[in-house]
Amino acid sequence: MRTHIVPALGHLPLRRITPAHVEDWVIELQGRRSASTVRQAHALLVVILDDAVTHGAIRKNAAHAVKRPRKARTEAAFYLSEQVAALLAAADGHRLAPFLTLTAYTGLRKGEALALRWVDIELDTETSHARITGTLARIGSELVRSEPKTNAGRRTVPLVPEAVTALREARVQQARERLAAGEAWTDTGYVFTTELGTPVDPRNALRWFYSIRNAAGISEGSLHTLRHSAASGLLGAGVPMPVVKDVLGH
Repeated sequence: MRTHIVPALGHLPLRRITPAHVEDWVIELQGRRSASTVRQAHALLVVILDDAVTHGAIRKNAAHAVKRPRKARTEAAFYLSEQVAALLAAADGHRLAPFLTLTAYTGLRKGEALALRWVDIELDTETSHARITGTLARIGSELVRSEPKTNAGRRTVPLVPEAVTALREARVQQARERLAAGEAWTDTGYVFTTELGTPVDPRNALRWFYSIRNAAGISEGSLHTLRHSAASGLLGAGVPMPVVKDVLGH
């Protein structure tokens, strides 16, 4: 609002804002900002003027007369299968290697994987799976575990053998680290933890991934690119689109 709306429209009384003002503003904004930014700014202006209508300051919302800019359609970047293999090989032996393997084979978001607790995991049945019940993020100075934003986000994800093996390795490794830490260990119940049992900061996980990516000789992409790779792999294996959508939580 402060960066895009107020400088262009803030000098106008609410009742003087016309569809032409809004359209000129959108066109000007499109010339210097991404389509995503323009769409967000337009959506916010709609909310602001709707509020003004609700409170009787204006009769009509001029922003409704101007179509929201279309979302640019681009193909999501993804790693090829040989690049995924190179990433997993570069991570081999590192304490966070199971985290990377799980992400590569399930397409979990970074925050979803780091929010997994052992009570969410079932490895010892014919249908091994992980229940996605939260996401972990840094908010200010704290790590906060929050509920999924949508019903689709709360889901059960089947685990292929590679993911099951990785999680079993994580469990054994965590047991060793618990013994080594002794009284310094904090029992948080998370699958992926620091050497003292506390949750892994998503920012640290991302920095670690970049170091692994560089070691694998790959110059581009992020953990989210690995999520796209998992989707591509599922589709390539003939998994129906609705099933892939459910697994990814879309």
